Amino acid sequence: MPQADRRWNKGWTRRDVLRCMGGAALGALGAAAAGREILSGLWRWAEAAESPEDRKSTIDVQAEERFRVTAACLLLTPYRDENLTHHRPHPMRAAALEAVEPFEDHPCAKLFREWGAFGSKFYTLAAWLTPSPPFRWLLPFCEVTGRTISAYEVEKFDLEARYPTLLTSFREEARLPELWASTQAEWEEVCEQCRRGLERYDVEGWMESFWGPAPKRLVLVPNPTDPPSFGFAPSNPREAFCIIGPPAVPRSAPEELAAKQFDYGSTPSTASLAVHEFGHTLIDAAADELSKAAKETEDIGKRLELKDWFPRMYPDWRSQLCEMILRAVQCVWRAETVSRESADEVIEAETQRFGIEPLPLIYQLFREERQAGKTVGPSGCVKLARRALTQFSKQCSADD
Repeated sequence: MPQADRRWNKGWTRRDVLRCMGGAALGALGAAAAGREILSGLWRWAEAAESPEDRKSTIDVQAEERFRVTAACLLLTPYRDENLTHHRPHPMRAAALEAVEPFEDHPCAKLFREWGAFGSKFYTLAAWLTPSPPFRWLLPFCEVTGRTISAYEVEKFDLEARYPTLLTSFREEARLPELWASTQAEWEEVCEQCRRGLERYDVEGWMESFWGPAPKRLVLVPNPTDPPSFGFAPSNPREAFCIIGPPAVPRSAPEELAAKQFDYGSTPSTASLAVHEFGHTLIDAAADELSKAAKETEDIGKRLELKDWFPRMYPDWRSQLCEMILRAVQCVWRAETVSRESADEVIEAETQRFGIEPLPLIYQLFREERQAGKTVGPSGCVKLARRALTQFSKQCSADD
């Protein structure tokens, strides 16, 4: 399911189930109510603990342990085979797989398989853990009360103990710290490749010029053990993460070229993915406006004949509209930092492939705003998208 632009599986990311690639809520009911209440309390606490002056737009690049261990455990689920039919796994994946294969019956691996094979829900949960082991939730649970956040619906588990304890146990029993120590140079190189990719295209500066200051710390997490080209964007109240699988290297690529193609910084893909995934956090400042716009334009959405995996991955009009906005933003970035021609090619390809016909109009209005020297911002994105949909609706009526 890679896109022509960035060769990563946007289909399964976001609302990363914090959004799962747009959203896929984490589970069903039952323990869900407790999960929502706990995590909403964390949200409220963290917002109060951090003042706007503390928030910076800097993008940190880190091999975050909570996600690295989560990715290792995911190798013991069917998720490990995603997107490998035509693409090579990253060389670092083999060592991780060898380390964890003897622990297929570990309770943590069984829990992962019980919850489902895809990575979004696990990365979302990991975002709410302390950054270093032993893993634990961000606050003592006895202190937590608060409003409901519907994105956090957690299925069949004891929030207070089971998940962090099992993940910590898996890390120790599989002797993952030893693996990380033996591959430290490789992890450092992957992080450096990502830094080069971000700097080459000035992702940090561009995002601030388009969105304004970021509301929380931005952390890019390379994850070479993930399936090729996958991207996820979990977050917590203090941090927004962009977890990046390895570049998509065709199985047909000559061996001598594969190593160079695995370089995270060798193409615009890493930077493009960062622009998109961090965009989910940045547009959240206009979440209420987006919901209102989606409600007001729902009839327009019903007229679209969406194709391929797009309607399956984004089953409701709000997530579809959000995805169109962020893809348009991504192409504005491409037009301004890579080339106008490449952005136009992506817009045309995605419009035809997925049937997201309003995309060119949204992109055009964003470009006009940028050419006028303006910071578009979250609210501006929603307003311009709303205007584009109105134009699209009038064009459809004229054609009828």
